[in-house]
Amino acid sequence: MARLLIVFLSLTLVLCIDRTSAQMVTNSSTVGQIFTSEFTVNTRPDTVMIRLGNPDSLAKIMGFEYMGGVKRLAHVGDVIMMVPQKERYNDRDTGVIGLTYLKMRVELRLTFEPENGTYYFQDQWKFFPSAGNETRIIFTERYFEPASQSSAQITEQARLLKESLARLKAMAERK
Repeated sequence: MARLLIVFLSLTLVLCIDRTSAQMVTNSSTVGQIFTSEFTVNTRPDTVMIRLGNPDSLAKIMGFEYMGGVKRLAHVGDVIMMVPQKERYNDRDTGVIGLTYLKMRVELRLTFEPENGTYYFQDQWKFFPSAGNETRIIFTERYFEPASQSSAQITEQARLLKESLARLKAMAERK
């Protein structure tokens, strides 16, 4: 009986310790960059959104390679697999791009989550149609990772984003 009581008390203690440790929460900081750009394209928002929603076009715009997934980013939750092109990026982190917000002709948001889970970014495009066939676009990228980046790394990211936005503009304006 004493042995049974010791086993019972030991199990109770283990369960109490396990329950307490499962409730522990730690906090650490991330480092984030916010890149923004505002530009005008000579086409309607629908045309730009079609380009961004097409995985092949999106891959060309971003400098990535399309690896599979849905054939069209059309609904929140749609995902595609991508990997950065080796000639443009030092890191070749295969990951998932997901459509997180869509309001036709108004706004589109995508996130990139690499397989290794060490960083992520969200891209947001806001569309403002104007007179004629022009659309003003406000682009924002929110980039987060656990370590600080050097100014050279940040400058390189800004350069790559500028090239991507130029490819989007050229692709959207192509008839």
